[in-house]
Amino acid sequence: MTLDDIRTEPWSPAAAAPGPFLIVSGHDFRTPRKVNLHRFAEELRLRDKTRFFSVGFSLLSRLKGDARLRLWTRSNRIETVDGVDCLLWRTALHPFNLRHPLLDRAAEPLFKLYARALPEAFFDWVRTSRFILFESGLPVFLFESAKRANPAARFGYFASDDLAAIGCGRFLTRELHRTIASYDVVFSPSRRLAATFRAHAPAYYVPYGTDQSSATVEEPSPFATGLHAVTAGSSRFDPEFFEIAAEEFPEIVFHVISGGPRAARLNAPNIRLHGEMPVGDVLKFFRHAAFGIAPYDASTADLYLVESAQKLAQLGHLGTPAVCPHIAAGTVPGRFGYRPGDRASIVAAIRAALAAGPLAPQPAPSWSEVVDRLLAPERFVDARV
Repeated sequence: MTLDDIRTEPWSPAAAAPGPFLIVSGHDFRTPRKVNLHRFAEELRLRDKTRFFSVGFSLLSRLKGDARLRLWTRSNRIETVDGVDCLLWRTALHPFNLRHPLLDRAAEPLFKLYARALPEAFFDWVRTSRFILFESGLPVFLFESAKRANPAARFGYFASDDLAAIGCGRFLTRELHRTIASYDVVFSPSRRLAATFRAHAPAYYVPYGTDQSSATVEEPSPFATGLHAVTAGSSRFDPEFFEIAAEEFPEIVFHVISGGPRAARLNAPNIRLHGEMPVGDVLKFFRHAAFGIAPYDASTADLYLVESAQKLAQLGHLGTPAVCPHIAAGTVPGRFGYRPGDRASIVAAIRAALAAGPLAPQPAPSWSEVVDRLLAPERFVDARV
């Protein structure tokens, strides 16, 4: 059967990749802040049984201010929330990047011990799932355990980030390189990042989706009068941007939502720190801001951020100008780039964003359409890399 034959057959997403579905992630479905994997789960639950297994959670998580800490007493038991079965696996300790080549080698036995300690509930879910999606990061080390438990399942790797760019140890990178050819399919919100895998497995671009009403909804602003700028998330957070920007623009109130430990040091009078928020509230902040910010640390920035940065995609969908490092701005309309740590370029980028004003919202597929691509990517010509 050829691809053209497949395109002409009657088709539904559920028939293309029947569930049950299992997502293995360093996130938890129950946290207020939502990334693309949360939205995948919300759509998949409408098609078949969906489970969300969360890893990398232990006493060490308290040291880094993990967003899942509010779920501490709800870990190690299955809960069904909004139609999704959730299990946050908490251990005494979990492996992490020791940031030294010799120590990284020494950590290998710790990863193996961690995989051998997987709870039986994980294997119950694996054995009864048809489509299992592993997120980049610690989940990649659990892949072979799942593959042995259910070799008939369809296994996907979701490359939300390059492992080196998010600070994963070399051992995890080696493990991914060793196992990637055993995955059935690779997805990424970055064409550039997806293309790095295509020599080993079928690789596809899966864009960010949007609530189709979000760009036109009418609602009161969460801000008082004046100018307001917003960022959300702690990944690769650069506090120096706000130290410079707040000093140079005292008339602007800078809102930092769930900025993590690195944001805690910010104390300028025109900086407001907010905790975790439901995604709808974050989008409200983005929608009514004069501009949004993606304050990536220069030491971890990579070209794939042009395509894969979720907050930049959300701002574009809403027509809100975005200020971000040059490497993430690329040539995308509505993004105004700066050099991290460079006061003059930060000032120039903010002035350009303020002058741009509200922009035309950038079109994007619905999350339902995104999940269609996840289940049958070969049917979408623009998904190929």
